[in-house]
Amino acid sequence: MKPGNLMWRALGAIAALLVAAWLAVGLRATILEERGSERLTKNLIPTEPTPAQARTLAGAARDFDRASWLNPDRVPRMYYAQTILILGERRRARELARQVARKEPENLEIWRTARAIALALPDRAFEAEARRRIRELSPRASRSP
Repeated sequence: MKPGNLMWRALGAIAALLVAAWLAVGLRATILEERGSERLTKNLIPTEPTPAQARTLAGAARDFDRASWLNPDRVPRMYYAQTILILGERRRARELARQVARKEPENLEIWRTARAIALALPDRAFEAEARRRIRELSPRASRSP
């Protein structure tokens, strides 16, 4: 075998490994986000969570936190803010929600979650900002007050 062919094969193998690693990280982020979303959805409650619900929500928060480090999209970070709000970390949730929303000004899903967080806090100024952004991004979005 010629040395040139060996070099191209080695480069091809390295490229294949890099692609496989990139796909694995993306898959892991997706799995964490889906698992966190399932936990969060099952435990959305209007009152203080029970100890069992708090443990499940803490697991969801960990999943969203991990997913946010693996995924360049900031949606898992906003879900993390929503989850810690339910767990009682109001100040941290408010700061994180504002930070994430302002870094993703064109992401409708993030602004909808930001509005839900602002309504739960309540944070009237941030809720109004989120409502305005939702209307700008999606003219068909609900025009509730």
